[in-house]
Amino acid sequence: MQNIYQNLMNIFEPESKVSLHLFNSEDFFWIATAASLGFAVEELANFAKRNPHCVQQEIEFTGSEEALLRLKKSIKRGSVEKESKVHAQKESFKCLEILGSYSQENEKEFLPAAGWVLGKTFATYWLIFKLIELEWQEILHFEKVRETYLMLDTVIMDLQDLDFIEQNMCSGGELDEDSLIYLESHWQRVRHFWRKLEKDLAFLAYGWLDYTAPYKL
Repeated sequence: MQNIYQNLMNIFEPESKVSLHLFNSEDFFWIATAASLGFAVEELANFAKRNPHCVQQEIEFTGSEEALLRLKKSIKRGSVEKESKVHAQKESFKCLEILGSYSQENEKEFLPAAGWVLGKTFATYWLIFKLIELEWQEILHFEKVRETYLMLDTVIMDLQDLDFIEQNMCSGGELDEDSLIYLESHWQRVRHFWRKLEKDLAFLAYGWLDYTAPYKL
């Protein structure tokens, strides 16, 4: 995943057309959301390959490459093509359907493995979304960079904790009580997060919810 994150950051090298107007647009929000959700689903797909017994339904996902290409193209153009926005909306809902389906499979009984992968998908989604935001902030010299770094620090710490727990699970060791409580909190929160995000995005897509730009022009 580290190489993929590096590829994500490379799309910001041509800074000439990076503008606050583009970043503030609803069209770009959809592009960034599709890319972030794509990485989250890749985490779930990789988990399913390693642990087929933990996932009831086959995960059909082509990867986040297309979303990254459209993100890069939009930045180079300085605008988002209508077709790219439509594609991003479809991909976002497809990803949320996959994440939501897995959540529903595991909502009756807490399983540490389910808590782990739900936490991993959640943290990965926010990591990518905030990395994109951070690049814009740094290029445009925003003062809010520190707030984004604090959020990223929290997300990265979560990922590190989850990786450590995974090593314990893979080695056959028993999880201590703190680890179980930590995983159960992810299991509880993330299932509801994906449902709420899907509802909010649906309202936005149908025009029932107004898009609010993150920064004032």
